[in-house]
Amino acid sequence: DASPVLHLATINPWKGHTHLIDAAARLKAQGMPLAIESRGASQADENLRVALEERIASAGLSEVFRLGGYHPAPEELYRHCLCLVVTSVSHSGGPETFGRTIIEAWANNRAVVAFSAGAPAGLIRHREDGLLVREGDAEGLAAALHELHSDRALRERLAANGRARVLADYTPRKVIPQLLSLLATGARDEHADATRPPHQNGAPSVVLDLTLSLRRAHQTPVGLVRVEQEIRQVLQTAADLKLDFCRLDRETGLLQSLSAPERQWVDTGTLAPQNLHWRPQTWDVRLAGALGETWMKLPVSHNRPPAAISRTLTWRGATRRDQQLAARSARVSALPAGRTVSVLAANPWTMIPLETLQALKQQGGELVMVLHDVLTWEKPHLTAGREIRSFITRMLQTLCLADHLVAVSRHSLTVFREACAERKLVPPPTTVCHPSVPATLLPGAPTCLPPGLREGEGFVLFCSTLEVRKNHFLLLSLWERLLTRLGPARTPRLVFVGHWGWGADHLRLWLERDFRLAGHVLHLPQLEDAALAYLYRHAQFTLFPSLAEGYGMPVAESLAVGTPVITGNHPALLEASQGLMPALDPLDLPAWERTVVELLESPAALAALRGQAKGYQVQAPGALGAEVMRVARGLLGREKRKPS
Repeated sequence: DASPVLHLATINPWKGHTHLIDAAARLKAQGMPLAIESRGASQADENLRVALEERIASAGLSEVFRLGGYHPAPEELYRHCLCLVVTSVSHSGGPETFGRTIIEAWANNRAVVAFSAGAPAGLIRHREDGLLVREGDAEGLAAALHELHSDRALRERLAANGRARVLADYTPRKVIPQLLSLLATGARDEHADATRPPHQNGAPSVVLDLTLSLRRAHQTPVGLVRVEQEIRQVLQTAADLKLDFCRLDRETGLLQSLSAPERQWVDTGTLAPQNLHWRPQTWDVRLAGALGETWMKLPVSHNRPPAAISRTLTWRGATRRDQQLAARSARVSALPAGRTVSVLAANPWTMIPLETLQALKQQGGELVMVLHDVLTWEKPHLTAGREIRSFITRMLQTLCLADHLVAVSRHSLTVFREACAERKLVPPPTTVCHPSVPATLLPGAPTCLPPGLREGEGFVLFCSTLEVRKNHFLLLSLWERLLTRLGPARTPRLVFVGHWGWGADHLRLWLERDFRLAGHVLHLPQLEDAALAYLYRHAQFTLFPSLAEGYGMPVAESLAVGTPVITGNHPALLEASQGLMPALDPLDLPAWERTVVELLESPAALAALRGQAKGYQVQAPGALGAEVMRVARGLLGREKRKPS
């Protein structure tokens, strides 16, 4: 098929033009040149356009790669293209928050290839109605485009399934009633509901804080967000509880009810993230926030900030000093009253002001918190960012405000009690309940092949944020040894799944520069659950050499599907593995090498470890949410204490 691959994208840094050019160059080098038609306005970035044209010319693609301007009638382009390609990335202004061109391509019966970043990663179902490729992977993008070009049946199947999605979910008959409903209630909800307390009457109620879920609405749920969502789903099944949701208003420090778009997202999970309260912040927004907080600490009589900073703060939305002072002075009176239990599942001390929670307590409200870890106390040198002493103080003071803590592991509870004893604080009543493995990862859930892997390819998995505490450094050192000891043919691919985190600059440098490892290490920063489920089920085994944890969910997730895992010997990981798996010193590289080589070279050793994994007792689905619900009912049912 001589039809061009269509790329509709404004010329700006996050639309990924360079990756598409590199993919086209790879196809040409392999004797498979594809015509690429990239159309989109350049806006003010003429320098980028010139740089892209130079890159096209230097790659020898001038005859096959057209960089054109905006086209007012894209339907014509869709009708005459081979497929649509979306190469938007999650940095430099990205990610995509919806992906309108994907819907338009499907409506015009065309297949889609996209980077697995932002909204396209959740919109496209890999190999069902499109192909997803690891973000920034030019080689994988070239392979996907070649596959669609060569396989007409696949192209037509993906296009047909995509068109069925449009007819089911995106026709005017479907969308217009939703829009009219939103318009009818949106103004009232935005201006009234967002400023009223989440629970106005005195009826018993439970209020779940969803600040973190809303803040990360554009990402696949992982970690704390998964826990928050598990608790939400369980609480919503309780007919005897009046359930409401709240989130932090970061301008005032108040916990407030959700707006109409936010409630719609909670109900459906489909609303575009730009309509939510929380959005990904650029560095200048964070800087403006820090400046605003600094000025708030000055005496009331102090002069206003300079005009340039004042304009920045005005743009941020919480800007005039009198507005800030009014919000601060109204904090206590604006908080909800009545018999309520507020559930805080996602480390509230990192987001919610301590005085906000203290005011809730003073008004008679009760708090249930989930204790995930106390790593800033246990391993301060492995944790991120803040001035550590004051952060620990705020964390412990916040946790001790709780009327009940639900700890995710016995280890976290032990460390918390030790910290309280040293600081002479009184810990609240606490129970322990491990988080549940999501149903979407358990045996029987649907799977799909992740981008960058081939069916039947052998690999070893490490699922974790890429940060210093997780100890990826050990595994990269180990894989270099394996390549020398076993050779490239006998060394399986090492797959890292997780976002970039704190203290990982050395990992970036290693992965970028070590060309010997390039073909044997695959990093997948964001995956839908079906792709992650595939990895857990098909890995030869998984690894988790973390230096410190609160529990270790990837250990539980791996064992829940019967895949063995080698872990570090941290107490929380022993708890997560139920003592069934090898637990090694995370700094003992030779020990890890011996164990991994044995599993790779001895089918009997691997089979024996798989047999041990079958003894793993899977936590009941929703168990942590059920424990939170039990605690909330108990607090609501006891005699009401007097406000402190």
